[in-house]
Amino acid sequence: MAETYAVPIEQAPTLEKYKLAYTIAEAAQATGYSKSLIHRAVRENHLIQVTPPGVSRPVIRATDLQAWIDAGTES
Repeated sequence: MAETYAVPIEQAPTLEKYKLAYTIAEAAQATGYSKSLIHRAVRENHLIQVTPPGVSRPVIRATDLQAWIDAGTES
């Protein structure tokens, strides 16, 4: 039987605490990489930017950013 742990309500994750998409600058800040590296990854099609309907600024989905990082090699 799996153990369960109680989490105080103020520590429980909420949707507002998680970003679904990042701008280039936000992706750079979140990963610790430079904006130029993120731009290059987009330009070389390693990262995909999407523009949701009715929005003028393209973003990188959080899942795509995580997949890009996970695709790297361990050092």
